[in-house]
Amino acid sequence: LIDWYSSFEDAHVEVLDRDEAMRGALRELGWRHVRSSFELVRPVSADWTIAEPRYPDGVELRPFTTDDARAMYHLIYVDAGWADIPGHPHREFDEWRHVFITDTTVPELQVLAWRDDRLVAVSTGRIFSDGTGWIAQLAVAKDERGNGLGRALLLEGLRRRRDAGATVLGLAVQAENRNALNLYLNTGLEIDREWMEYQPA
Repeated sequence: LIDWYSSFEDAHVEVLDRDEAMRGALRELGWRHVRSSFELVRPVSADWTIAEPRYPDGVELRPFTTDDARAMYHLIYVDAGWADIPGHPHREFDEWRHVFITDTTVPELQVLAWRDDRLVAVSTGRIFSDGTGWIAQLAVAKDERGNGLGRALLLEGLRRRRDAGATVLGLAVQAENRNALNLYLNTGLEIDREWMEYQPA
C-alpha cells in the first residue's frame, strides 16, 4: 500500500498515532511526519454542563437556509481564511457544498451568526447514525475574533446537537491550531485520537 501511495502526486497518508506497525513501515521507507490533527469527543452526561453561549453586542443568530450557502462559503474561505491553516484543504464551492450542505442537512443544527447583513461566524455539522453529534466546520471572520464569538458558536453547536438527541459530541482540529484546541479543551471536550500525516521525504 505504501508503494501505491507513493505513486500519487503530493502523496500523503494519515495514520493513527497508536498504529505503530504502519508508522514504523512508513519511517523505514523514508516517509516523515509533517503534521497531526486531533479528534476530540465526549459522551453526553449529567456531569457535563455545556455553558449558555454569550454573543457580542450587535451579533444575532438567524435560521439556516440553503440560500445562505454562498455567504457561508465566502466567510469560511475568505473572511475566516480556513485554508490558511496547514491541513485544511481548499475546496471549490460546488465541492464544498456537496460535502457540507446535502439533502440530509438539518437546518436546526447549523449556527449562523450575522452582524447586520454580513455573516461573521458559522458552525456546521450533523448527527451521525451512531448518535455522535459532530461539528464539521467552525469559522469566525478574522476581524470578529477575540470577542468570544467563536466560543459562543461552539457552545451553541454542542447544545443544539445534545438537545437533538446526540449521545456523544465531537469535532476535529489541526494540532497546530493551538488557540482552537485550547478552546475545545476548555469547553469540556477531550482528545480521543491523533491522526498523524506522513509524506515521502
